[in-house]
Amino acid sequence: MMVSDLDGRHIILILSSEKDATSILTQGPRKVGTSLFRLFRWTSELHFRRESTVISIWIRFSHLRPYLFNEGALRCLCQPFGKFLDSHVHTKNRIRCTFTRCCVEINVTKSLPSEI
Repeated sequence: MMVSDLDGRHIILILSSEKDATSILTQGPRKVGTSLFRLFRWTSELHFRRESTVISIWIRFSHLRPYLFNEGALRCLCQPFGKFLDSHVHTKNRIRCTFTRCCVEINVTKSLPSEI
């Protein structure tokens, strides 16, 4: 991993793999000392004076049939929302099968589907 300071307020992390990026993006806000910070993927639309419109969120699907608790099916279910990043460890291990949790990158300027 390489770290680069951009302007004293923003840094760039250059990671060696998509797996590392996914791992970091699915962990939520971070804290250094008393300051909270967010990580998000670099995009061509990124402007330092504006908030990013692409964020990582966890979504939940209730009452799925057991055969849908696999990554391929979950990727398809998440596609209308955005880019599938990962599923929760309980989903992967089929614990608490009343719902699944998936982390998805969404663009907050686009409307979300009301149903799938």
